[in-house]
Amino acid sequence: MNAPILDKIKKLLRLSKSDNPHEAELALQNAWRMAARHKIDLAKVDLDDEECERIVRDTVPLGISRLSAERERVMQILASFFHVEIVMVKQRNATSFLSRSTGSTGARFSIALVYLGKPTDIALARYTHDFLLQAYAAAFRGFTSSEQKARRKMTPNKRKQFCTGFFYGLASTLKRAQDELVLEDAKFAIVLRDEKKARQEARDRHYPEAEDREKLDEGRRNDTAIKAGYKAGRETKIHQPVKDGTLCLE
Repeated sequence: MNAPILDKIKKLLRLSKSDNPHEAELALQNAWRMAARHKIDLAKVDLDDEECERIVRDTVPLGISRLSAERERVMQILASFFHVEIVMVKQRNATSFLSRSTGSTGARFSIALVYLGKPTDIALARYTHDFLLQAYAAAFRGFTSSEQKARRKMTPNKRKQFCTGFFYGLASTLKRAQDELVLEDAKFAIVLRDEKKARQEARDRHYPEAEDREKLDEGRRNDTAIKAGYKAGRETKIHQPVKDGTLCLE
């Protein structure tokens, strides 16, 4: 591994913890770009920094009162492959409103996601969270367009099946990559196991009442939708960098 390049990546990853959101995001983008160019796995970069090895919490308000199916799937992907635990919490809204049309009040609570893990892993997971939501939206638009051209009606069930297929396809690709890393480095499996145990202990300590998410409704089997989603998920490349503030997909 190229030592000067590795040092630059470490510096960028440390900068990604900056309190300045713009500086942190730019540093993380550059770390992703440099790691991809030199085929370096960021998950295996050792920052030689005790602070960076601590399990910390990072709360991200979403400003919504209900999670979409695709966001739920993204959370599952992050917890399975990106070295973080995620707890959903409700936060009381500072203000409420009264709808003139219905006379009802707005939601008093909104959802926030709490990431638990090492700072660098959390930064990468948050980046991937936004990336995958946009990747899914782009893939679903493509599927919707193809269905319209074929003069087939888009239904809620097709959407569920496409979403299921997309994240199954993505998970299969990530699982294969993870298995290859374990085969290359026998110690990697032990590290993964120990780190996961530390994150789960932190979750149980800070959020003892947290429960596992319920199984999502996958809908009725629709081969066209689930196969299209699976193919799109398999073809999604998470390592793509950000250009000009826009997430780029292959």
